[in-house]
Amino acid sequence: MVNTREKIFLVAGSDFFQRKLAINNIKKRILSKHPSQLNFFTLYSKELKPSDLEKQIFTFSFDAHRLLVFKGASNLSASVKKFLITNFEKIATHNYLIFEIEKKFSQLQADKKFISDSFFSMLTKKATILRVTSEFNDVSIEDFKRCIRRNDLSNSLYTIERLFKARPKDKGLGPQVLGILTYNASYARDPLRKKESLYYIWEADRAMKERGHDARLVIETLLVRLFKD
Repeated sequence: MVNTREKIFLVAGSDFFQRKLAINNIKKRILSKHPSQLNFFTLYSKELKPSDLEKQIFTFSFDAHRLLVFKGASNLSASVKKFLITNFEKIATHNYLIFEIEKKFSQLQADKKFISDSFFSMLTKKATILRVTSEFNDVSIEDFKRCIRRNDLSNSLYTIERLFKARPKDKGLGPQVLGILTYNASYARDPLRKKESLYYIWEADRAMKERGHDARLVIETLLVRLFKD
């Protein structure tokens, strides 16, 4: 079964430049996995038809991956959303999808039309959610620990983003976060899940220390893997 949180993303926020930054960070993360085999497509949701989307998604080369960015995703038609619901798992097998919405996630959660929509209800459960903001909200490492204990991927990613922006020169932040994740994983009841989680953390530690990869990108990728269903 495909872990859709590694393949499908919802980027929500009122700040254009912060949304763009979030999408670029996702692209970097995907490019690190497929450096020479990734094709980019931008789709404008208001103009999109199911037939066009089907052609774009299911006509592909087996040696390439593609990333589709849905601009203004709140404007998707009912027919397109129905197509996405029907083919959600199949689409995630060969594609990366980013749904961009020009509203704060807190506003979407308060929007009855949004939360009652079958597609967006499914999306918020199966996609990785990135909440972007132009405000610099203070967060602490304790906030991150609380998110981990609650198994809250969305707020964990948000907190990590804020921590690294607040402490850009702190070389100890990455190892500190890995220590927290290691401690949390060591208490997993499922021995197979525990072994898998500790292996992912070990890989992330090597990526930062031995390969010099960006700590924030490594940890964001790690969190998505750890929180998979």
